Amino acid sequence: MDPIDKSITTSENIVLNDQIKKFILEMAKWAKFLAILGYIALGLAVLGIISILTFTAGMGGGSVGATESLIFIAYFVVLLLYFLPIHYLYKAASRLKRGLESNEETTVTSGFESLKAHYKFIGIFTIVLISLYLLAAVAGAFVYSAM
Repeated sequence: MDPIDKSITTSENIVLNDQIKKFILEMAKWAKFLAILGYIALGLAVLGIISILTFTAGMGGGSVGATESLIFIAYFVVLLLYFLPIHYLYKAASRLKRGLESNEETTVTSGFESLKAHYKFIGIFTIVLISLYLLAAVAGAFVYSAM
């Protein structure tokens, strides 16, 4: 076993040197920037959906059909799913920065926990999307072969 591996596996604490802290703080700044952009995009998407819904209702004589309603509900569900990883990323960035600046181990740990939740959500969501794409491809091939 490598001496480095042994020290990591037998040690209860990992010491963060100044360079590591600097890297984490810089990463936290970029993560916060990306999360804020995500919140802005989310807000614009909600405003867009509300505008389209209002326009559609105006064109339809003040009412929206069932199909349009289902589409807008689906958009809102997607936006809620989009909110979760943005929120986790923002929490991670804020907590990591605050924890490193105040030298609070529990806050840094909480920041890494939020970062883990962010990546876990993205990973699971990616697996679900790939599965849906594969299912759609198989269904499409089945429909095409039946024609």
